[in-house]
Amino acid sequence: MRTGFESMKLGTIIYFVPFFFVLDPGLIMQGEPLHILTVFGCAILGVIVLSTSLQGYLYGFGDLTGIGIIQWPIRLALLVGALSFAMPGNDVVGLGNLELFIIGLVLTGGATLLAVLARKLGPAN
Repeated sequence: MRTGFESMKLGTIIYFVPFFFVLDPGLIMQGEPLHILTVFGCAILGVIVLSTSLQGYLYGFGDLTGIGIIQWPIRLALLVGALSFAMPGNDVVGLGNLELFIIGLVLTGGATLLAVLARKLGPAN
């Protein structure tokens, strides 16, 4: 039963990807090569960060559950940052690719920094 729930968490991104195709045709290889590479790079980064958020395991850091209750705001920031990376920017969203990338970078960078500080200061009481 636990394996089914874990696989469901990892498969969550498949619910978002079809909407992203509609928002940016670059994800289905239509458009300028540089735009396609940029959109694909951001989408891949978003999927990696999303799996980090859902699984609670930060690559290069380890398990987030060992830092106490502070893991939940960190995981939430990683989730929003992941969606910012993966979501294509356009007029419908109201933000461009660069703005969404910066939002994702700030959120994931801040969450990673907070996780490192929480581990250095010890478990939350």
